[in-house]
Order: sequence, then C-alpha cells, then structure tokens
Amino acid sequence: MAYDQNRYQSLIQRAAFNAEFFRGTIQDLSSAQRAMSFVGAPTFGRVNGHPCLKQNAAGDGVTSGNVANIVDVTSPFFLEAIFGVFPGDLPCYIIQQGVATFGGFIWYWSASGRLYQLEIYDAAAGAARTLSTPVDSQPARTLRHALFAVSPLSALTWINGIPVTPLVTNTRVPTNCAPRPLRVLATLGGGCQAMIARVWQGTPTNEQVNDLYQAARELTSGEV
Repeated sequence: MAYDQNRYQSLIQRAAFNAEFFRGTIQDLSSAQRAMSFVGAPTFGRVNGHPCLKQNAAGDGVTSGNVANIVDVTSPFFLEAIFGVFPGDLPCYIIQQGVATFGGFIWYWSASGRLYQLEIYDAAAGAARTLSTPVDSQPARTLRHALFAVSPLSALTWINGIPVTPLVTNTRVPTNCAPRPLRVLATLGGGCQAMIARVWQGTPTNEQVNDLYQAARELTSGEV
C-alpha cells in the first residue's frame, strides 16, 4: 500500500526520540541529538540486509546520560518499534525512561504472555497506567512493527498496522521523572533485536499510522 513520503518525513523530523538502528548507528537522530552509548555487549545483526541492534545477554543495549524527559507522560504521546525476540524466553525492555515510584515510563515485551506492555509511572505507588496488547500479539522468533498511543483517558495500539484493543489497567495520575538515562533494550532478557525505536509527543492520525507501518514494510521487505 502506498504512503505519503513527504508526510512520513515530516513526522520523522518531529520525533522526540529517534533511534534508527537500521542505519548502523546508535545515536538519537531527533532534533535533540542525544548522545547514546553502548551498555553491555550488544552487536549489530541483520534484517533483510539492514542492521538491527542485537541484545546478546541481559543488560545489552544503549543508553544516554541523565537527560530531561523525552516526552511529557501527563500528555498524549506515542511510541514505535520494529522489534523481535530471539529466542524469547525472558522479558525485554524496549524503551525506558522511568522507574516505579519515580515517574516516567517503560515499554517492554512480556515473555509470560508474549505481548507488549507500556507502564507509565506515578511518583508513589508504581504503575499509574498499564497498557497490554493481547496474548501472543508478539510471538517469540518473529519480527513485528508495534505502535502505542496513550493519553490520560484512552489508548490505542497497532501490531503490523492492524489495530488491537489494549487492556488498560490502573487509573492513577502519571508523573514525569527527574532527569535520568534513556535506555533502549538492556536491563532484562537476551536475544532481542530492534531496527527502530521512536517516541513522539501527541496523538498519531490514521494517515500517520499507515505511513509508519508502510515504511516499516518497505524497510523489512514485507516481513512485518
């Protein structure tokens, strides 16, 4: 399916964080240009001829220094990843800038249900909001394009361009974290890989969702 290249490029330029590992770089390519460095011993794998960041063991990934919130979690924001899990027996954090009871968010793959979860934290009790895709929405040993959009009152998710209804739990008020590292992969798991990890402030339109998915299909030669 065709997509609007100009609209896609405009969207990418407005990303609050943009890690395009398929370019063979770990740096933030958003206008913020945050410096990222390796943690652990990740490597670059390949997906249809393009690089992807590959987590070989728990702790592998990339991280920044202490940086201000990449997005305001008290307002609408959305996240995108081209992500796979190999072999898929342990959970893996995809994008993280936050810790329970200190605010911020963590987006991760849950091994127990083979699904994506996004937890947005408050500053006291832990998860203020948790979004979960259906069981087996991200099986192990597969590559998927995932998109999560959340606002204080609603949430939407897409897997490979198909809308899926997330389970939303917890109703406390989200809180931004103090400056802290932004991490992609790392912390848990082993054998995860990512071609893209992006975050935006705001809510995507249907046209933008289609642009992101169709660009991902082009990048992966239709694998997602």
